[in-house]
Amino acid sequence: MKPLFILYALFTLVLLSFGLHQALDVAPTEQTMGDIQRIFYYHVPSAWVAFLCFFANFLASVAFLANLKESGPKSARMILLALCGAATAILLARHIPNAAANVVTVWIVYLAFHFLTKLDTNQQDAIAVSTAEVGVVFCSIVLVTGPLWAKPVWGIWWTWDARLTSTFIMWLIYVSYLLLRRFSTADEQTPKLAAALAIFGFVDVPIVYMSIRWWRTQHPSPVIGGGRAPAAIAAMVNGTAAHALDYDDNFHPAISHASAVLVPALLAAAWPMKISGRALVDAYVVGLEAQAAVGIGVNPSHYTAGWHSTSTCGAIGTAAAAFDFVREANIAMDSGGFGQEDVAAAQAFLAAFDQIFAVVQDNDAEKLQELGFAGETSGLSDAEIEAKVAERQAARQRREFAKSDEIRKELAERGIILEDSKDGSVRWKRK
Repeated sequence: MKPLFILYALFTLVLLSFGLHQALDVAPTEQTMGDIQRIFYYHVPSAWVAFLCFFANFLASVAFLANLKESGPKSARMILLALCGAATAILLARHIPNAAANVVTVWIVYLAFHFLTKLDTNQQDAIAVSTAEVGVVFCSIVLVTGPLWAKPVWGIWWTWDARLTSTFIMWLIYVSYLLLRRFSTADEQTPKLAAALAIFGFVDVPIVYMSIRWWRTQHPSPVIGGGRAPAAIAAMVNGTAAHALDYDDNFHPAISHASAVLVPALLAAAWPMKISGRALVDAYVVGLEAQAAVGIGVNPSHYTAGWHSTSTCGAIGTAAAAFDFVREANIAMDSGGFGQEDVAAAQAFLAAFDQIFAVVQDNDAEKLQELGFAGETSGLSDAEIEAKVAERQAARQRREFAKSDEIRKELAERGIILEDSKDGSVRWKRK
């Protein structure tokens, strides 16, 4: 057995060395977090191994207790067989993604349990203890590497959210299991008590796994198995949907659909940063003011030149609103992972907009030009701005009508006549 152990140890050392090389040298540097993200290559796999070990401990403990009665193993196998059959039917009937892989996993679990029930109680107990020991080692790695990553990224070592707290409780349960096995004086009863504790303790494992789906946590979304979309993706999808479904408001100073860009971005940023409703509304108002400040400076020439102001003025206003989260919600210390440099940048960014907005309010043409806003509305009253916008819109309509007349003439030459119907639609017929 000793040569085989040495062979396994050497093979493990080779794999660990290869993994270290892949994590430090081969994997690209993550754009947002930098090199500190590389700790994920140890943190996440350690969590998977801990879950796997605790699951094996659970199966071995159930098999151990079932073997205490003569009919126990057979009854346990029949119950698990029925559960696996029901799980297979549900997976296939509901067309769940990756259903085939899930079905295979279900039956691997059944085969593993079937194998365990064929062993004697001493072997089952030995497997339960060894898997608990290995699981505690890897769970300890998770609890150490997590804070090492969290401090530079979140700005804190630890927070008592659902994922972190349930993981710590899981670690305590299995440490208690090992302490019970080591120090209990009830020699005959110890394996039974430990098996019962293991079965009870395993209830926390799915709670740990599902915690980021059931509760709002600071922990990142799962690497495998779904979860919430990143804030940037959520903002893009919801912003696109706002335009596609025509959920557009019209904000005159910027000539933009202000909320179509502001609301998706603010909601996406507010969730992971734990922003209050009041701070969200304040940031929304900041975004509107920023859009107005830019819009008054550059419109209507910017708009009539063909620019879509929602994507220009709106994007700048949304950036100002997001920076307001950093400044007003004080997330640098509480929940956002922003450092003092980020807060300073936010304050400088918003101070610039405060200056621009104050100048726009004063309608000072010279200061607007100094700030880079040489729009033709500088120095004009609101009524004069309204008149210019109406003039540009009327000119644009005249151009569109002229183009429409050209199309009608071209179609008429080809024998097709366009007729305006009473309901406002256009119908065609041949001569």
